Amino acid sequence: MTFRTDDGGRAGMSFIIPKTADDLRKRSRMMKTWADFGCGMLGRTPDYLNVSLAAMAARANFFAESDNVTATNIWNYYMEARHHDWCATHTLVNPRASRASGWSGHTTPTSR
Repeated sequence: MTFRTDDGGRAGMSFIIPKTADDLRKRSRMMKTWADFGCGMLGRTPDYLNVSLAAMAARANFFAESDNVTATNIWNYYMEARHHDWCATHTLVNPRASRASGWSGHTTPTSR
């Protein structure tokens, strides 16, 4: 469920940046373990977005082609998430044009 990091620590296998086919097999076994543990009832296990973070970190040089700051931020975010074993998630909603408005799109009067 974990791998040895370059600094000698351990991190969740979902954060591994695979370098070999064996790394991919190990990560696959870890994900299968989560799936078996949840008996198929966990729609989003605690590891699924970690793989995406690791993939972006692995290609930080791609982001650096347009912006070094973005590449650095991606790498640093990945390292923090890996170090603290974060469970990331995402939200799929349309962004509001104005955060001052409520769910109906109308602003709330500030005075009466």
